[in-house]
Amino acid sequence: SVLLEHAVGVLDNLGRLSAEGHLSVLTAEQEILVFFYLESVGDWLETLGEDRVMALYAEAALTPSLLRALAASHSALHRLALTAGIRALNAVFDSEHFQSNETTHLANEHWTLAVLEEPLDSLCADLKFRVAVSPLYDYVKRSKLGLAGSTQH
Repeated sequence: SVLLEHAVGVLDNLGRLSAEGHLSVLTAEQEILVFFYLESVGDWLETLGEDRVMALYAEAALTPSLLRALAASHSALHRLALTAGIRALNAVFDSEHFQSNETTHLANEHWTLAVLEEPLDSLCADLKFRVAVSPLYDYVKRSKLGLAGSTQH
């Protein structure tokens, strides 16, 4: 829980840095490592207990912070960091907890999904990656059409 609170603080700070035009700071370890840390948590969700971890994510409001950070900084991120952030976000969208608690996880951040469409499309040119992040990719595409949340994920 404390680690997630720290991750949220780092992600929110990343959004602030972007808004202030300080994107060159994105090589700082802390900002980049949070994406890799969250990707690793997503990779181990079943072992860690998906319901428990996703409940902590929701409580810490991690998903909105991750969405805002990726939306604000995707153009300045190294491809590996962007890939890690997208994979971390996909783990949320792929969880049963998200499917039954969508509004809790998104917290009115639907606008950020449109911002992520371009970098997501670029990464998904690799078909293997597209398949790996299909829950997020499909949700973003449905969101664009106004269909997000209206069908099973």
